[in-house]
Amino acid sequence: MMSLVDEGVLIGSVRGTYHGEEFSEVFETGPGQKLVRDITDYNQAITLIRHNRIDGIVSDTGVLRYLSKIAGYNDYVFLKFPVFRNKVHFLLSKSVKKTTLTALNRAIEKTMKSEDYGNIYGPENVIDLTEETIVN
Repeated sequence: MMSLVDEGVLIGSVRGTYHGEEFSEVFETGPGQKLVRDITDYNQAITLIRHNRIDGIVSDTGVLRYLSKIAGYNDYVFLKFPVFRNKVHFLLSKSVKKTTLTALNRAIEKTMKSEDYGNIYGPENVIDLTEETIVN
């Protein structure tokens, strides 16, 4: 990440998002602080990168692929370095019935196995669905 700082790459980051310890150390409290532009949402990020106001966006590839496709923006590349790997989950109230959780898990699994999902979000975002729902 220091090479991004050395090159003076302006990074758009949606305000309030967490991108991992290394990103935080370099871009939130370290030498890259001056290179991060807080943005309100990903649509703004796509607009800013399109108009050369920022050089890059930090986010998961699924979101960026999807929003870029909607905006008709395809002039981008993804760095092979994952800033922060984390599965995205729904946080639901414990009052949600187990049958509802099972139905949701099946629907998500069906969606993630579809060809459209892979085309939109990219093969790197297809995850192992064998984990069970975690209930605290």
